[in-house]
Amino acid sequence: MKIENNVTGCLSPIEGSMLSFLAAKCDPKNTIVNIGCYKGRSLEYITSLLQTIQYSNPTIIGIDIKLREELHRLGLYSAVDFIEGSSWEVIDQIPSNVEVVFIDGDHTYDGCTKDLELYWAKVIPSGVMIVHDVFDT
Repeated sequence: MKIENNVTGCLSPIEGSMLSFLAAKCDPKNTIVNIGCYKGRSLEYITSLLQTIQYSNPTIIGIDIKLREELHRLGLYSAVDFIEGSSWEVIDQIPSNVEVVFIDGDHTYDGCTKDLELYWAKVIPSGVMIVHDVFDT
């Protein structure tokens, strides 16, 4: 498992390793959702371990208001289904078999709370929701 992936972002190597571990435990029939892709640091952690241990991977969806060129350079488009737009606006495009939701988009308390409320209904009973960093502004 990679501890440091050298992609710009605020996710620490320990947090990234835990995200890799949770992604690797996902059932291939289920979905992982990453809200807030930025330059791909969290997605690189999600995909890196999956590529080495599973023959069939879960569907990975990356959501961001603006998809950046860095995501192309990382080669993530072959492993991730990207949706450009607000996580609140694209909720209808998300299936109801989500096993992991990583919320790292709108960093305000209200924004994260709204993501939690909207995506909760998409998560399977044994699923996990993770909020990375929230600031009360």
